[in-house]
Amino acid sequence: MTCWAVWINVVLIVTSVVQDTRSSAPPGDQTVLRQAKAAALQIDSAYQRGLVLDEIGAAEAKGGDLDSAQDSAVRAYPHTMGTLTAIGEQLSKTSDSSRVHAITAKLPGDSASTVFAIIAQEEARNGDTAQALRTTDQIKAPEVRSDVLRWIAEQQATGGDYSGARKTLNSAMAVDQRRTGTADDIEVMIAEGQVAHGDIKAAHATLSSLTSTRTRSAAMILAANLLAEKGDTGDARTLLEEALRSLPEGAEYEFLRYLAIPTEIKVGLKERAMHDATLLSSGMRLKAYSSAAVTFAEARDIGSLNGALQKMAAAAASAGRENQMSELLLTLNVTAALIDVGEIGEASRLIASLPARSDEISRTPIESEIQLQNVIILAKKGEFGKARSLALRIRPDSVADTQRGTALRSVALLETKEKGSVSAQVWATALADPEDRAYALLGIAEAMLGIETVRLPYQPVVQVADFRQSG
Repeated sequence: MTCWAVWINVVLIVTSVVQDTRSSAPPGDQTVLRQAKAAALQIDSAYQRGLVLDEIGAAEAKGGDLDSAQDSAVRAYPHTMGTLTAIGEQLSKTSDSSRVHAITAKLPGDSASTVFAIIAQEEARNGDTAQALRTTDQIKAPEVRSDVLRWIAEQQATGGDYSGARKTLNSAMAVDQRRTGTADDIEVMIAEGQVAHGDIKAAHATLSSLTSTRTRSAAMILAANLLAEKGDTGDARTLLEEALRSLPEGAEYEFLRYLAIPTEIKVGLKERAMHDATLLSSGMRLKAYSSAAVTFAEARDIGSLNGALQKMAAAAASAGRENQMSELLLTLNVTAALIDVGEIGEASRLIASLPARSDEISRTPIESEIQLQNVIILAKKGEFGKARSLALRIRPDSVADTQRGTALRSVALLETKEKGSVSAQVWATALADPEDRAYALLGIAEAMLGIETVRLPYQPVVQVADFRQSG
């Protein structure tokens, strides 16, 4: 090779190294996350600082920067659940055990137990139950290990491995002696798995064998709801009818009758559900109408929704001042559900009616919740300037709420998704308050990473935990 050729090769190699170095610079999303983190570290309140750092840490982990996420977990402790969950999800994808232990060894307190719990859950979800069970051996906190073993058992049952599920459930109970369970508890979880697996006859036999009337009825209602969610309204209705027929009269079983109402609606028994709500005591009746309204909102059945809301308002008016305030909170739960399914106009109309119904809203947390929902509505309509202006009028976040931060993060996220990050970064970096700036920059980074969507939290009408507690 000539000297000239050697020189050309050297130039090409150097150029390649320079280009590789430039390409390894932090991408824009990670740069914005670093800016968000720098702002968060300026927040005076340790509580508020921990909350936003936890969300930033989760974004760092989801973006693949586990070292920065681990640092955020240390700085946010004890507010670390979001970060630890994201770290666990990412580590579950690697077969490098040294990497797993390098990260978990640096986590504060017993945070490693949470990370190993998430890893085990992901392994079980992906069908590797044997590895998931081995991973639980690394969980030091007995209550965490017990909960994860229960979750793995549910996955085993869903997959049809009922004997394995029973064995794992017994192990879960043995790990944490403070969490005692009964034979019925195990069979309820097995029945849930049988329903999920499609073994309806087997599930019915399992449920029929339960010794406690209350537990049996609660479990049948749960199974009916699971079937309705899967679209099997025929089997769902059969189980629901059997559960309600076996319920004795009396206040002791009122909670179960309330919990059955959303499932009645889902299987096509709307009129009966509304009638059953009238038979409940005043406080429970108000909740029943709210559950019905949320169910109708999720189904986008606006006519039935308005009927349920009218009944809810009448029930609150007859029950006194305290329940009227409860009605406002329950209504906001309904509007959150409407926003979630895209019924923006209906949600906006309903929210607009709230201030006229209470002179005291401005002196309660309800005002901030109303403002947050209006911010989301404006942003979803593309009115980002108005949304940002309203977000900045929400009272500062406190121990009791995070509406202002959520509002700014949501506006920045939605604006970035629709228009790109440039305009959002201009106003986000100009925010004087470090907490405001941290949340807004976090929203931009999340949009750039494609890891988050804007969803208002609302209480689903039926939860597994409700049924288990009722038993």
